[in-house]
Amino acid sequence: MALVDSPLVATLGRLIGGEWHYIPSGPDDPIQMLHRFAWQLDGHAMVSHSFNPATQPPTQISSDIWYWHPLKKTICSVGVVMFGPQPTIFEYTDVKLDSNTLVCDFSTYAAEGQGDFRETWEFTDADHYSWGLFRRAASGLEKMRTGRFERRKS
Repeated sequence: MALVDSPLVATLGRLIGGEWHYIPSGPDDPIQMLHRFAWQLDGHAMVSHSFNPATQPPTQISSDIWYWHPLKKTICSVGVVMFGPQPTIFEYTDVKLDSNTLVCDFSTYAAEGQGDFRETWEFTDADHYSWGLFRRAASGLEKMRTGRFERRKS
């Protein structure tokens, strides 16, 4: 497939290929997940699917579509995540690459209400990135979770 020359391809292209496995920063982190990314529509969109690898076969827990927003001039995404019996909507409104770090601002929408967050993905090499999740609060950004992702063959 020939990919378009776009900010989406230039910014997120390094995620394509293999599976990205989460490695928690400590033993108290119960999260287990892996991500798979794939191009759609010749690179005009990228889809990502997240799975719980603790189940066999791994259970899908989310699905997202990433795209270049032509009026906002930024990468955006919308996705559905199943944290429990009811879905949570994730809406990434601004995704920027600052050197080797993706900075992603997003909001979540669920039956319990709305939340505002920031993720950082710092690429340390072609197959690893450090990840941080922060909640927006009146006092600023509050760290919620950190860890690493490692690319493995699928």
